[in-house]
This record gives sequence, structure tokens and C-alpha cells, in this order.
Amino acid sequence: MAGAVWNEQNLYARLDPMLRARSSAYLGSSAVGASFHHRRSALAGINSNLIDISYIRYNTAHPGARMDTLPFLRPDRAGLVYNFKSVLSRVTPERFARMGLDDRYWLPRAVDYYRFVFTHPGIDGILCSPATVDQFDDLINALKEPPLAQDEEDYMIWLSSAATPKYFET
Repeated sequence: MAGAVWNEQNLYARLDPMLRARSSAYLGSSAVGASFHHRRSALAGINSNLIDISYIRYNTAHPGARMDTLPFLRPDRAGLVYNFKSVLSRVTPERFARMGLDDRYWLPRAVDYYRFVFTHPGIDGILCSPATVDQFDDLINALKEPPLAQDEEDYMIWLSSAATPKYFET
């Protein structure tokens, strides 16, 4: 697994030894992957079918992938696309209240941030760490709900940007 790939040159420099390890089953290797911090590199790695699993950051504070990466994923790609940092931009009830918002506004649950990610069909899975069985059950139940509507996605992006404007990515 190549962590923190930051450009295409970095990806391709690291890919050769990983592919050799996979083809020789070095130490039991059977798959290669990368976590991407550069969306153009992610798209190249995913669509090339050289990567078995890719991790991209896509959340309400970093929604750019919904415009420049996710729509361009090849539907016949071989590798899986996973997301990480899904709830990084979660607005807590405390932060919501400090923002001066009340019950006229929707306060998304933690699991709604996972629903945000899974609203795009190009995402195959998420890296998450529920702390309790109840949190895991909440996640499973939330994923049975329909995908978010466009206005709900937009609202969650707005809410995250209003809560943490210095981290917001357009």
C-alpha cells in the first residue's frame, strides 16, 4: 500500500516495486493499493487498472472529487475505490449551536456523512472506525436509507464550510 500519493510521478515511481511484489506474491502479496491526496493521480491510478484498491478523500469539506474524479471513473475498472476521512468535517451538536443554528435547520447525524460519501455510486467502500457496536449498527441502518438528494448534499457541504471555512476546499 502506497500511502499519501501526491502526484502522478510519485505514483508511478512507487508502482513498479509494488507490482513486482504482487506478481511474485512476495510475503504473500496479492494486491496493491494507494491512498491518494491528489485527485488527478487517483483517477490515473484507478482507471489504469494497475491498482487493486484506492483510497481517496471525499467528504463535505473536501467535495471536489464529485466534480473532477468520481464522474470520470471507468465503470469497467478492476480496482475498488474506498473513501477515508468521511466524517472529518462533521458538525457536532455543540458546534451547530455555537453557529447559532436551531431546530429549523437539519443537523446531520454522524452516519449521514457516510451516506454523503455513498451517495456517489463510484465509491465501493469506506475506511471507518465505529467505537461501539451501537455505532456500527447505526451505520448499517443508515446505509439502508436512500442516497442523499442533491439539496441535502449541497446543504451538508455548506454546513461544513460554515463551520470550518479555513479548511473548506472548492
